[in-house]
Amino acid sequence: WPAALTLGAIVAPTDALAATSVFRRVGVPRLIITIIEGEALFNDATALIAYRTAVIATVSGSFVLASALTGFAITAIGGIAVGYLVGRASVEILRHVDDPPVEVIISLLIPFAAYLPADRAGMSGVLAVVTAGFIIGRRLGTVLSPSSRTMWFVTWKMVGFVLNGFAFVLIGLKLPDILTGVANRPPLRVFGVAALVCGVALGARLLWVYASGLLPGSPRRRIARRDPRLAWRLTFLAGWTGLRGAVSLAAALALPVTFPEHDLILLLTFAVILVTLVGQGLTLPMVARWTAWDGVEVEGASGEAEFARATMYQVGLDAIRGARPKWPGHQPLLDRLESSLRDRTEHLATEDPGETAERRQERLEHEEIQAGVINAQRAAMIELREAGEINDSTLRTIEREHLVR
Repeated sequence: WPAALTLGAIVAPTDALAATSVFRRVGVPRLIITIIEGEALFNDATALIAYRTAVIATVSGSFVLASALTGFAITAIGGIAVGYLVGRASVEILRHVDDPPVEVIISLLIPFAAYLPADRAGMSGVLAVVTAGFIIGRRLGTVLSPSSRTMWFVTWKMVGFVLNGFAFVLIGLKLPDILTGVANRPPLRVFGVAALVCGVALGARLLWVYASGLLPGSPRRRIARRDPRLAWRLTFLAGWTGLRGAVSLAAALALPVTFPEHDLILLLTFAVILVTLVGQGLTLPMVARWTAWDGVEVEGASGEAEFARATMYQVGLDAIRGARPKWPGHQPLLDRLESSLRDRTEHLATEDPGETAERRQERLEHEEIQAGVINAQRAAMIELREAGEINDSTLRTIEREHLVR
């Protein structure tokens, strides 16, 4: 049983990255994406705390439920407290730094600054990192310049991609040893256990999502008032997004080699990840389209980005009008800025789907034209560099000032 509890904690956390990347291409309601991303954070934290508790119980050979629940609560609350303090301190440090590379380096150190003290104190390092991330994320726009935010996002996107890829490389390298470790077991029995674990992982999530949808105030209940059929379909979609990924891999690989059923747990974890990523991942676009929410207003489904753009453009136009009396000698520049903003407002979505599609297509064509101009300018600068008329430093300066897109 302790090994089984450990396996359950390992395959519990979901991987929201794969699901949300599919959803954004298909155009799933923003409400669903928010739920999936939000639950993934707490799934990771609670699952890893449960994993830690199960491993300790297995190694020590004793498990007391009351003690485990108390330890769980203390670990979680302590981790949140440490993360809050680290997050607030990090915000104040970033507020007084105005150098993008230094700010990015600080951002790479923050997870360690949150995790290590919490873990050393016996608290949840994962919850500490998540909490610090929440605190910093809410204040990022007020403490970083646009150039710093751009470098920050690009760096973290690359780091996330590399770490996810590295985790799967590790399991690939480990797989031959895992298969050797379970070679003495009947193949059909191993296959049957793997199928059972995968079925339980899929079924438990669907059951829990449907059950939570019955709670008062749940998103499913709000949507059901407008369209009961759509509410159940969106609930199934949320339940079908239980893909497992890098967190489960990392937890399985972190098990001590002497842990009971070590190789079998690794193999079963790999099976669950494979079935969910391939089986559910490949069918997600089809399931998302099957929900058929078109024509039904869903909270957060659309319009949020358009509302933000409209607000931003209107504020820009107001600022231009206010700048005209202050800068009478720069009216041509203000005219160009106003013309550019008005052109963008003409591409915003409307209540007419046909007009919205036409505006979106026109915007894409404008972006393609702009990209063609920028690419022609970049090619000309490269030709100058190849001809020896400018050096690499000048080329990078020009690209950074004018051609970054």
